[in-house]
Amino acid sequence: MPTYDDPNPELLKEWAAYNEASSARMMKILIKYAQIDREKVIEKIENIVKEVDAFSDKKLVESLNTAMEERLAKTEEEIIQKKSRKFNRDAIDYETGQIYTFARKFDYWRQEKGK
Repeated sequence: MPTYDDPNPELLKEWAAYNEASSARMMKILIKYAQIDREKVIEKIENIVKEVDAFSDKKLVESLNTAMEERLAKTEEEIIQKKSRKFNRDAIDYETGQIYTFARKFDYWRQEKGK
């Protein structure tokens, strides 16, 4: 609004009409560019969906799942073996009274690794 002291009715009417027209034009511009951005986003989403669909091949998923299960079973077996060896070492330390000592017999370690 150009004047605050003594508003001229004709000026106010013309000012309001210009504001309405320019606001409508600005909204059209914003909508136009929002639609362009929207189309770009939709295209990106479609490309991503295609990429994901390429990986959703059932045979591929099943083979990856089988490989993962095999790796988990192997890792589980390795952990069980390590924990069993640790338990045996601790049992020997307990029997020999060397519970809280860190000096171990290297022969024992060589035997364990040779197994």
